[in-house]
Amino acid sequence: MVAGAVLAFFLVPPEQIVRKDGSRVAHVRHPSAITEIKGLYQTLISDYYILLLFPMFWASNWFYTYQQNGFNLYLFNLRGRAFNNIWYWLSQIFGAIVFGFILDNVKLGSRKTRAWLGWGILFVIVNVIVRSPLL
Repeated sequence: MVAGAVLAFFLVPPEQIVRKDGSRVAHVRHPSAITEIKGLYQTLISDYYILLLFPMFWASNWFYTYQQNGFNLYLFNLRGRAFNNIWYWLSQIFGAIVFGFILDNVKLGSRKTRAWLGWGILFVIVNVIVRSPLL
């Protein structure tokens, strides 16, 4: 992390970057926190069904407390918890890469086909893991 932080000081400002074809890189202006909050408000007013996603946002991280503390702390010692956590987060990274490849690869068909393919693979993986006799 320290190396990454130090390397950030050596980045060239976007105004000075010129591509091989002579074009310049567009300077992206990032919105402020106030602009983001106003945009969220406008979205909630215009597309109120987005509120239906909020329970999913809440539930998607709810289990971490139990999984990382209650389950791991009860069953493993310190080295076992570390080993378990390393494999857990590495599989998260690997899964994100695989699903990113599936969902972004236009050779696999239309967007709808790729979405169904990703959903199907996820469905099979979850059911295999949940029904595994090893767990």
